[in-house]
Amino acid sequence: MCIDESIIPFVGRLSFRQYIKNHRYGIKIFKLCIQDAYTIGFRVYTGRESEPEFELTNRKHNPQDVVKHKLKKGEIVAQKSNTGILILKWKDKRDVLMLSTKHEDNIRQIQTKIETEVGKPEVVLDYNRGKSLVDVSDLRSSYHTPLRRSMKWYRKVAFEVLLNTSVINALILYNKVNNCNMSVTEFRESIIFSMIDKPVDTEIDNIEMHSIVEKTTSNRCAISYQKLVLKEGGRAYAQSKTKK
Repeated sequence: MCIDESIIPFVGRLSFRQYIKNHRYGIKIFKLCIQDAYTIGFRVYTGRESEPEFELTNRKHNPQDVVKHKLKKGEIVAQKSNTGILILKWKDKRDVLMLSTKHEDNIRQIQTKIETEVGKPEVVLDYNRGKSLVDVSDLRSSYHTPLRRSMKWYRKVAFEVLLNTSVINALILYNKVNNCNMSVTEFRESIIFSMIDKPVDTEIDNIEMHSIVEKTTSNRCAISYQKLVLKEGGRAYAQSKTKK
């Protein structure tokens, strides 16, 4: 289970529009994903709330000998409370501070892109693995997205949930139940074909031939009618005297 931010592209005027380097401007949402990148909840970020926000580094009761400990790259320091909560600090390019109730301060050797082995805490590796669930969900939603630039922001959010997130969730369940690996494009096409391929009753009873009917009556002369109304002062007299 993982909570991470996602972005819905939007360039219009909006008070809570966010700027993210990789996506430029858009509406930020926080998605809650579980295994297989299935989304079970989301929340639109509309700005900071009135309640004060606290960083993990300045929270009350944090052990200061861990939080303020100076580390070199690759070093780690950790401490566990009596209730089983682990606080861990690890130095990579910058300080990484994490809390966990299921991990120890174990280091695992992994292979990097440049074919060198480096040590990383297991809690960091598990976090990165879980965080990728939201990335996979966003990647799948981007295939043939129905979002358009001219949409209102609330329509974009609605379309994102109904036609992207919901479709991806349905695809995950479909593949799991049927033990298959259908792609996003194939699944979208199957939905469309199932909606337009419904049988239609083409039998029509009592067919009558249509033909042009010649009009035999004509309207009264508008000019003569108006003159008689003004001159004689009555519509009934004008109707009886005006020629058709």
